[in-house]
Amino acid sequence: MDSTIIICFCTTALLLVLCVPVCAALGLGVMAAMLFSPEDLPLAMYAQRLFNTFDSFPLMAIPLFVLAGDIMARGSLAAALLNMCRRLCGHVTGGLAHVSIVTCLFYGALCGSCAATTAAVGGSTIPAMVRDRYPASFAASTNAVAGCLGAMIPPSVPLILFGACTDTSIGNLFLASIVPGILWAGMLMVTAWFLSRKNGYGVIEPKADWKSRLEGVWAARWAMGVPLLVLGGIYSGIATPTEAGVLAVLYAIIVELFILKSTDLKGMFQIFVRSANTVGLIMFVVVAANGLGTLMLYYNLHDVLIESVTTFSTNEYVIVLFVLVILLIVGTFLDGGSATLILAPMLTPLLAKFGVDPVVFGVFMVIMTGIGCCTPPVGVNMFVACGISGSSVRDVSWSLLPYIGVSLVVALIQVFVPWLSLCLL
Repeated sequence: MDSTIIICFCTTALLLVLCVPVCAALGLGVMAAMLFSPEDLPLAMYAQRLFNTFDSFPLMAIPLFVLAGDIMARGSLAAALLNMCRRLCGHVTGGLAHVSIVTCLFYGALCGSCAATTAAVGGSTIPAMVRDRYPASFAASTNAVAGCLGAMIPPSVPLILFGACTDTSIGNLFLASIVPGILWAGMLMVTAWFLSRKNGYGVIEPKADWKSRLEGVWAARWAMGVPLLVLGGIYSGIATPTEAGVLAVLYAIIVELFILKSTDLKGMFQIFVRSANTVGLIMFVVVAANGLGTLMLYYNLHDVLIESVTTFSTNEYVIVLFVLVILLIVGTFLDGGSATLILAPMLTPLLAKFGVDPVVFGVFMVIMTGIGCCTPPVGVNMFVACGISGSSVRDVSWSLLPYIGVSLVVALIQVFVPWLSLCLL
């Protein structure tokens, strides 16, 4: 491997160990490689690449969907979703665990972020689960892994990032994630049911009558309008994913400010400021990761990786398992967005050579980076859930093991049975 790439990776790894923010570690690693490269690479090339990064129409969807999700999270739509799910499945064994998973599935259609879904839903369901005699560690682990569904159900920020950095259709990625997302939620619910039944967790609530269920669904009608608006706009050809983001923001403002009146202009301003801070952090990572991608492209690291892996094995299943292990390891150290931006441009051509559709791989990568959000030392979802529940990282990590095992099974099913992702295209 070229000494420039070694300098880049070593500098970035050292900065990450020193707890330097990911965006700064990536950017400084690339700059160090270019400064000390024997080929005297011009820094102007890096600066030009950073500037051109933002000249991307698909990336404009990210701040729009982040803003729409923040507006609804601060409003009353999340509570309406929780109430609806509680009436629909609160009477089943492990009822509140199912409520958490189903609510996260619906809430993912509002914000498209793992950590935000865990915080918004877990803030309500974790205390409720503890009151109903579920162990705090089980409540935290259930909500941590269920929060990963926020990145699977469109609109999804990780899928937008994957599409933007691999030139894959974001609309196709959105559609391809729906069936695997529902399968993942179903498998998590089966796991929660088994664990609750085996260990005697929780209190089974009385079964709600159909009138009460319909009232819950009606109360959540405004929240369920978001995925209908976004997906309907994209697949009817009326709007691109970015334009659908504009529609989602306008819809959220009108519903929360004028129809439900859950916030006022002052509150709306605070939401805009919070969203701007979030988007700023995301875009810093995007810029730094694109700089790293430029350096890898300059040295043809993609071809080197393909050549190295194919000398190791030419079996499709072995290669997929190899990529799974890489993503599982990387996910423990990097957040999903950073891992996607760094690895997707390299791994997509590799798997395409073995017949894996980029759309299928995009969904697979989102599942794997979602699992990384639940594993230490950088498991954002896990730390959010621990903070809400007051449980230790050790206890929650042990409780997460069955969910992580099931999630890995879902990832393998999704990539080896591509029909699940492609059936709606």
